[in-house]
Order: sequence, then structure tokens, then C-alpha cells
Amino acid sequence: FMDGNFRKQLESALRFGTTLFIHDAENFDPLINPVLNRDLRRTAGRVLITISDKDIDFSPTFRMFLFTRDSDAEFGPDICSRVNRNIRNVGEKSISLS
Repeated sequence: FMDGNFRKQLESALRFGTTLFIHDAENFDPLINPVLNRDLRRTAGRVLITISDKDIDFSPTFRMFLFTRDSDAEFGPDICSRVNRNIRNVGEKSISLS
């Protein structure tokens, strides 16, 4: 959410069906509300989602993961009811990305 290019990254992931990893999720950006709500509509054979008044083609292979390092982060029931929560504590040595 803190990245200035977040909106473009979100739009690209939605359109091309890539996976979007969002870090520091405790800084929730309402820009993703249409995604969490799955506010999709069909028009002329296309599946669209509106992000900030812009219609984006929605790919069914799109995935989004929210991460936080704050073990005390609390998300309201409005957010928790719309996501599949899977809480894991992962130590720094437990994961290695190359």
C-alpha cells in the first residue's frame, strides 16, 4: 500500500491474472475494497471491475495476499468477513526467496 505505483500494480495483476503480494497490510488502502467485495460485472463477454472510476478487465487467475509483520495488527470485522484469513508466524530463517 505504501508504494506509489500500487494502483498500477493492482490494475496489472487484475488484468493479467498474476498474484499480488501486499506487504504492511495494516496500512489498509480502501482502493482494494472492490476486489475484496468481488464487485464484478459482465459486459459484452468481458468481466470487469471498477478501480477508482476506471474499468479493468478481471482475470479469473488473479490472486491477492495480504501480509503484515505486526503481530498485534487488528482488522475490523468488515475486512475479516471478506477475506480468507490464514495466520502464520514465519521466522526470518524459515523462508528464503531467491
